[in-house]
Amino acid sequence: MLEVVRWDPIRGEAVVASGRGERASWWRNLQAAPAREIYWSGERFVPEQRVLGLAERVDVLRGYRRAHPIAARLPGPFVGLRDNERAIADLAGRLPMIAFRRR
Repeated sequence: MLEVVRWDPIRGEAVVASGRGERASWWRNLQAAPAREIYWSGERFVPEQRVLGLAERVDVLRGYRRAHPIAARLPGPFVGLRDNERAIADLAGRLPMIAFRRR
């Protein structure tokens, strides 16, 4: 199970972050081969996927901070979101993200 950190209804795209960074097993698996299938909203399908660049990860974290101010203050993978822009950029540099959408 992964947490969706951004949902884009126009693109039908969900962005998920790897709280354990690039060492997470699911992240390493997706780097080796694309997802064969995901289960999302009661539906199974083969997704399109793309890895987000640094600038987009910063944008996602800013949006997450605005949408979830309480979660942004809690300890965990998103620690640092309550801080300044430099802290967000540093966190984005350590937090890989991938976007999935239906083909």
